[in-house]
Amino acid sequence: MATNWSVCGICDFREITKPSVVWCSECDEGLCENCKEYHRVSKASRKHEIVSIDQYRKLPSEILQIAQSCRIHNEKYHIYCQKHDCPCCKICIVEIHKECDYLRDINDVVKNVKSSVAFLELESTLTEVVENIRRICSDSEENLSSLADDKKRIVEDVKRAQAALHKHFDKIKDKILNELEAIEEGERNKIREKLNIIRPKEKEIEEYRSSLSSIKQYASDLHTFLVMKQIENDVKDKVEAMQSISQGKDLNKTKISCIVNLEITDVSSTIQNFGKIVIDTKPSNIAFDRHTEKQAQMMVLPTKSIHKLKLTLKQTVKTFGENATGCFYLPNGKMVFSHYTKGGLQILNSDGSKDFDLPKLSTFDVVYNEKDNTLFVTTGNMSRIIHVDITNKKIKKTVKLKTRCFGVGITEETLVYCASDKGLQRLNLRDESISTIISEHQNTFSYVELFGQNLYHFNTSKQILTCCDLNSRITHWKFQYKNILQDPCGITVDDYGNVYVVGYHSINVVVISPDGHRYRELLSKKDGLNYPKAIHYDRTSNKLLVTNRCTSTFLFDVNNDHEIAV
Repeated sequence: MATNWSVCGICDFREITKPSVVWCSECDEGLCENCKEYHRVSKASRKHEIVSIDQYRKLPSEILQIAQSCRIHNEKYHIYCQKHDCPCCKICIVEIHKECDYLRDINDVVKNVKSSVAFLELESTLTEVVENIRRICSDSEENLSSLADDKKRIVEDVKRAQAALHKHFDKIKDKILNELEAIEEGERNKIREKLNIIRPKEKEIEEYRSSLSSIKQYASDLHTFLVMKQIENDVKDKVEAMQSISQGKDLNKTKISCIVNLEITDVSSTIQNFGKIVIDTKPSNIAFDRHTEKQAQMMVLPTKSIHKLKLTLKQTVKTFGENATGCFYLPNGKMVFSHYTKGGLQILNSDGSKDFDLPKLSTFDVVYNEKDNTLFVTTGNMSRIIHVDITNKKIKKTVKLKTRCFGVGITEETLVYCASDKGLQRLNLRDESISTIISEHQNTFSYVELFGQNLYHFNTSKQILTCCDLNSRITHWKFQYKNILQDPCGITVDDYGNVYVVGYHSINVVVISPDGHRYRELLSKKDGLNYPKAIHYDRTSNKLLVTNRCTSTFLFDVNNDHEIAV
């Protein structure tokens, strides 16, 4: 950052003091009215983005202090080292990173950073942390209230027993009530101490969220990227602290009760106490949601124009059923096909020969669970999800639903499926509980896809493909596919967030950029497509499986090497 952003940096270098009116983040200095015009027409700087000083001043002071050039060598950043997760100048590369393999052009890394998955994930993470803190506070407040209710109930029990025992039990009555008071106050103090720790964290996270809002409007892409990395590091400790609280015993709910001595009704002079106050704790039902912990690291994915993607046909496979509506390329090279009309579920070997099938099933879509080498298959109007054991070649379990189920996606322990008039629903694979993500009607035979923390689904009446978070709270982008895709069916996503969709009546495959702003037709009728319905991208082998409604399937190698040579 310039030492004084209020004066023109060029004029200051010439020992002239003029107030700056705009700020250039790439030059890292302010410009007066005259210098602004020279800056605008100069070949070296005409493409630089500038913002007014008033807008630049709205950025938080701690963000303005982040250097946009190398502090060690006072040189501009040119390269981003993925191995060390840091930007580098040319001297850094020679002195520190010459042995590093994963170097990328900094301009490619920061391009579209404000609409990148990483920026959206950071926004979502901050929102999640705040929501979790609020849920913990709310649960703790509820526990405080329940303790008061417990106390009231116990007092009534004690007083009822006291009325039957008369004055003889006054002494032990006072003893039990005093014990109750002390224990209840002690537990209250513990909860208050916990709240005193948690509540300030909410304020800190809210400040980060406010900073992100300013960054998104006024900071440069590079500045945004650097700030985002700093916030990630700052938030990491707070998230780990909250996780520690969540996973420990600090969130256990405290319940107090009284075990009344049954012999008290005998009015025996040998009774020395009224009862015993018991502290009963049980685990909280709050699960500390942290979606991004399921990813190795939240960082900006390198981007490259979708127009440079190249498909190479490797294999044409003949399927053995009718109306293929789902497909999946397995890690071992085998291929899975689901048929809605005739043929059921089929697993083919890599050479196209049949491995095994379940021909009597009416199947629509299929996904693979790599944790236990199984498949989950939807059945359309049959309102069932079938769990298939690939190793033993048999049905492992059948989950009955109250709705129809068509397109399906999988992430961790969750299935998301199109439930037709019931919208999009989520099936928890651990306890088989079902919840609704989107209640609006989904067209029969609709498809859905999951990638990272993103959910992709169609609104066929409005001809829109939407990318949102897994709870449909944050919409990342919407893509209007009118005149591009007719009757879109299967959808899949590669490692870089590129979205591939098959058009049934448009007889094509279209790829959409990760930000939803650009698209390109990859395949059409001239490439052998004949009313395609299903598609799957295998992110391990970079292979794309495209399945026609009947007879034929095509397997392509996808060239999407996004690394640069340095």
